[in-house]
Amino acid sequence: MYISGRRLHCIPAPQPSAYTSQCSIPIEGKPLTILAAHNHATPLDDFDGSCQASYDERSWPCHFRWRHVHVPWFAYLDAPLTLSAQQLDALRRQYWIENLPEAVFLRFAGVSVVASTAMAALLSMLWWWPTRTNRLGILSRVAVVSLIAMLGSGIGALFLISGFWD
Repeated sequence: MYISGRRLHCIPAPQPSAYTSQCSIPIEGKPLTILAAHNHATPLDDFDGSCQASYDERSWPCHFRWRHVHVPWFAYLDAPLTLSAQQLDALRRQYWIENLPEAVFLRFAGVSVVASTAMAALLSMLWWWPTRTNRLGILSRVAVVSLIAMLGSGIGALFLISGFWD
């Protein structure tokens, strides 16, 4: 179960402390609090940091990992806190966008390429068709516009889903 960091309320951690940030979110009426600090090493191999979670008056082990290639700094809790399977399912439904499988994003990328190409072809045909008598020239222009739209939206879609690549 994933919860986006944008849904957390984060403030600087009270000092003196080994942690730099304190983030919290209410879950099942109780606050989940994560204290975190990450190093600022430049090489990706030195990805490191520390965190500590607390929920339901207990401490929970926490560590940083990558969720996807371009999405670093996920704080992972290996234990499901004190939540039942039904409560976790309810949270997945509540935070549905974060918990969608990769296949949904991949399908959306494919559909967006097809839709944008079809839209470019239709609009270019509507633009040029009434103005020319040379229909073959118009169709070749439409084909060029469609190819450019397909390449552009395909490259854009690949960029947007690049975080899912292993």
